[in-house]
Amino acid sequence: MNVTYKLCQLRQPLRNFRNLHTTRLLKNSYEGPGKTTITFISKEMGTRLLISKYDKDGFVFNTGARVIGPTVLFPRYAIGWNVYSGKDINEEALSLFTVLEPKPDVLIFGLEDAYHFAYYRKLQELVKKLDITAEILSVRQACVAYNFMNEDGRDVVAALIPPTEQFVKLLPKTESREQITDSR
Repeated sequence: MNVTYKLCQLRQPLRNFRNLHTTRLLKNSYEGPGKTTITFISKEMGTRLLISKYDKDGFVFNTGARVIGPTVLFPRYAIGWNVYSGKDINEEALSLFTVLEPKPDVLIFGLEDAYHFAYYRKLQELVKKLDITAEILSVRQACVAYNFMNEDGRDVVAALIPPTEQFVKLLPKTESREQITDSR
């Protein structure tokens, strides 16, 4: 009776944890030519997120999804980042990157505005503590670098802050988009 009561008390806390399922590796399995393999499309062939557009509100991806505000991009996922501007980046804002496992090849920061050299040095010191190779760029350059490395299959993470209105490049009103994009 007492054991049953204790097990019932543990049931709810245990529901909050994920189950870990393991399989045994059979040493006698066939490893030669012609071996049958299985590719799980949802895990291995998923769409890599590429940034197709950005503006002062957020980012649009190749999948058509839109993220509003600062975001952290992984090769296949995006999450919101709780910073308002580059000035808000501190050790607490970078705590997400201390728990990443495995560590990414490159961490790219895309800042929304131009800052003084002293600020970049301070940010570099904070990032150095993460023990991850990092680049601090403008948001435009960061989007290009992220797309290139992600398409190349690298394990890249981008922490992006949408640009301020003055840094968004707008088309002049006299030109149409077709004239600019048509290369014929």
